[in-house]
Amino acid sequence: MKILILISGLVAMAVAETQQERQEHHILVQELHKTFKLFDVSHLGYLPLSDFLAYFDRLTKGFNGTVNLDAYTKLMHLPPDIAKFYFRYYDMNDDGELTKDIDIRAVFHMFDHNHNGQVSEHEFVAEAIKIHQEMAKRVSGLSLEFVAIDGNGDGFITVENFQKFYDIYDLNHDGRIDLAEFIKSTHLDATTAGKLFNFEDSNHDNVLDRQTDVQALITNFDTNGDGKLDYAEYVVYATKLRALLAPPIGK
Repeated sequence: MKILILISGLVAMAVAETQQERQEHHILVQELHKTFKLFDVSHLGYLPLSDFLAYFDRLTKGFNGTVNLDAYTKLMHLPPDIAKFYFRYYDMNDDGELTKDIDIRAVFHMFDHNHNGQVSEHEFVAEAIKIHQEMAKRVSGLSLEFVAIDGNGDGFITVENFQKFYDIYDLNHDGRIDLAEFIKSTHLDATTAGKLFNFEDSNHDNVLDRQTDVQALITNFDTNGDGKLDYAEYVVYATKLRALLAPPIGK
């Protein structure tokens, strides 16, 4: 799967497909192992059904153990199409609600591959990877980009979120990136890199500054003035950035 990921809102990352897949898979596996440990509140090294039920209780506190799609989308802080995929995947009886006694118990048994009443770390990671891969086939690239940049999963992109990705491309770590460094760090051709660079160079001083330009990016697309980008605001930004990469009509 080849996904165009906008790194820090500064660059369309063009990486060989197999290399990108390996990198994405490695990161995903690492994160899933961390997630398993968060679920394993009793430190047993495996997940009993009670851990799945307890997670659902924490997630849906105040909802009396039942959530519909709208509530689930808000609780998970996910782009709508990703939330919709997961909700439908876990809604085992297709009744439009997630319930602890029916759906979450069924989800547990789906993860429990050998049906021994407990989910090992290997089972958890393997099943979660399968679900993630299916999700990635069915949702938009913009949604995947948003989730990738939204490092803490709170449903917003902040200056700090963008800066973390910016630092990857600041090869000499001086907080500033000129065009030559931008081309070298992104592995883009000069024409494409120049278009993206000029778009992000807010004060047109031929340098991308870690503070000034990243802050300007947020400010320019933060329509509700809360100092961060929600998913709808990010889509406006990313769509404009994509338009720079589109070939001229008739080409």
